[in-house]
Amino acid sequence: MLRVQLLTLLCGALADLIFSPPALVAVTSASETLLPMVPEHFFGLARPGNASAAPLLFGAHGPSSWDFSSDGGASWASVPAYVPFYGTGVAMQTNQMVPVYAAGGLHPEAYHDLGSVRGAVTPSGWSRSNITTVRAAPTGGLSFAYDALARTTFTGVPAPGLNTTFNPAHPTPKVFGFLPLAGGGFVCVAAVVWAGEVPLPSPDGPNTPVSLLAFVSSDSLNWRFSSVVANFSSVPGLVLGPTESDIAYLPDGKTLALVFRMDGDAGCASNSYRNYYAAYSTDGGARWTRPATLSGPGCVRPKLLLMPGGPLVLSGGRNCVAKTIDISLWTSATGTPTDSWSEYSVTYQHNRLWRGNATFLFDARVNDTTKWETLSYTSVVRTGPDSFAVFYNKCLNVDTFPPWPSANFVMQVRVK
Repeated sequence: MLRVQLLTLLCGALADLIFSPPALVAVTSASETLLPMVPEHFFGLARPGNASAAPLLFGAHGPSSWDFSSDGGASWASVPAYVPFYGTGVAMQTNQMVPVYAAGGLHPEAYHDLGSVRGAVTPSGWSRSNITTVRAAPTGGLSFAYDALARTTFTGVPAPGLNTTFNPAHPTPKVFGFLPLAGGGFVCVAAVVWAGEVPLPSPDGPNTPVSLLAFVSSDSLNWRFSSVVANFSSVPGLVLGPTESDIAYLPDGKTLALVFRMDGDAGCASNSYRNYYAAYSTDGGARWTRPATLSGPGCVRPKLLLMPGGPLVLSGGRNCVAKTIDISLWTSATGTPTDSWSEYSVTYQHNRLWRGNATFLFDARVNDTTKWETLSYTSVVRTGPDSFAVFYNKCLNVDTFPPWPSANFVMQVRVK
């Protein structure tokens, strides 16, 4: 039986979320096993000169097409991918995302994932070539421009530098969190492996310990090392270390919050999963507080979104600590470990509002941690001053991994 939609109701709600019926974005084919259509690949672009219009939402559907919506997610179409869009060095088959820049620079509301980098790594940093510029027209059209000579660089990584051995299971460096800074410029966080680290035993086989580093940039192309956010050694007893993350301002508009997956890679039965951890910075990412666990939310691929005037929205799931793989949204008035996070079950809302094929309903396996009814990967994109879209998936082959084909959905959510 699915969990109650608001788990912390008795503790007092911080914000009410009102859900609209879900829309089916697309369904992958079984052949798209190397790049499943996972919600993390969705992002939004505001329309130039038309601030009141619904943002353009689009993201990867596999090697052959992208999914695109001009009405905020109510209806979807596919646009063909063409070879320059996946130029040399941007290998979609290894889950590398194309850097997406709007005309005139990176759009502040564009979802940004520079992906993992293979090859061009030096002791002090790394770089990758091939930049795709995405232009959004006021009428809703998209155009793409590709520059094989454009390059994104990350420099200044301190000694001992980076481990240059490529691990296909956990490719690093990999950039997850990205945010425009209030005072200008940008900050992002990358998962890296330090030089000299060697694979350690884990329930999922040998894993090389991972750490998180912060970088800052004035132009979103050239990044310089700023600080270490969290090392593998930050918390005793880890088997992998901090990896997936996202970054946002807290409702005070001054403090940066980074929420990240602290551990776990095998199934929930490995007991290697932990709740999300968080670290905070009040100086633009130059220094961070000691990582602290968030009591309740967890465990994988967190996504953060600060709504205008609050609250802070956190999405994710596969909470092995709570013995569930459910997909959740959490809201918080302060975004701190001491705050009471209100939790909403996305699968509950999906089943309550879905009016389509019963194949796409979730069932009790969402709480069976030996199954893969969902990856619990999500994406959240703001669609208005008091609304956002949450992307999530339902796997259709729940007994094996990878559990493809996969169906991808979006729900519009309003903050009351």
